Amino acid sequence: MKKEFRKWIKSENLLTDNSLNLYVSYLNIPSKLNIDDLEKIESFYTKGDVLYALSYCDKIVTCLEGMKNDSIYNKEIQNAKAAYKMLALFLRTKKMKCTTGDNLDQSRKVITKKDLHKIDGIEGLTSNLGVRNFVKLAVEESFFFCPEIIKNRHETLQDLFNKNELIPARKSIKEDENHSYSQRFVNGQWMFNESNLSIPIEIDKDGNQNVRRIIKDYTGYSVCEGKDSIFQNYIISHIWGRAFDPRFFTSLWNIVLIPSWANSLMDKINPAPGTVESRLQNTFQAICKELYFKDISNWSTIKMQSQPPVNDSKDILRGDYILNIICEKTSPNRDSLVAPIIQESVQV
Repeated sequence: MKKEFRKWIKSENLLTDNSLNLYVSYLNIPSKLNIDDLEKIESFYTKGDVLYALSYCDKIVTCLEGMKNDSIYNKEIQNAKAAYKMLALFLRTKKMKCTTGDNLDQSRKVITKKDLHKIDGIEGLTSNLGVRNFVKLAVEESFFFCPEIIKNRHETLQDLFNKNELIPARKSIKEDENHSYSQRFVNGQWMFNESNLSIPIEIDKDGNQNVRRIIKDYTGYSVCEGKDSIFQNYIISHIWGRAFDPRFFTSLWNIVLIPSWANSLMDKINPAPGTVESRLQNTFQAICKELYFKDISNWSTIKMQSQPPVNDSKDILRGDYILNIICEKTSPNRDSLVAPIIQESVQV
């Protein structure tokens, strides 16, 4: 298994040769900490039982995370966690199999059903394509907006802020809110609050109505409007999330039309470093920054201190990407015309 693990890391260009050797050595750390070691995973892998190999990999990561306050072994724990998370990525590229009725059944009984590795439909794609190719395909099958549209929408938002007018936002759910920001209904008006900031907002009727309207106004294209939509099986994706925040909800630098088969990974909040979800999200963020942010410098005019950062630059899958760019309609008064779509190369 280690040999195939090494080969996969090199094929995905995830680590340098020196780091690769270290990561493989880190797999031996749990045995020193009296945690289920690599032997069980290797045994299941040899039997072709990917489900239980992954379940034991998840179990080891969970145990390591439970030891995070152990200062004596803190560095080793962090190293082992990183290695086992990468091992899980490797195992997820294999065809999902589960075998029983052999000498490993006793070890299988240790894993309860709630702790079994969750079988994800996306894993079939990443298994056949590889993580890098999956991310590249998802990016290059998506549709971005041209910088002129982004700049125009940003200026419109600036005007709304200057006039203290209502700005659209998606109704937040409980999971969205924390101690630093919230939506509150005060004196007959919805407000978005964060630190010393308070912005009057208009709650979007269905969670994306305003975004669909803005896209159609600028480009003529319809998306997420049912069977008559020009874009089918595409999702309006908020690249940095925060659709409940009026500064992010209708800012087109935060929006890309992503194929539905990839978009579910964009909805994972704070994905673990090194996962497909993290690599996809951070690569999209890096591309949007490269494509749009050089033309936007006045973030304070929409009550932001600075441009949103890439969450984890280590998870950017760097390279050249050929992007689909939707331009602005040339004849805004003629509903029958849609905007040009062009291709443009971007490097991150």
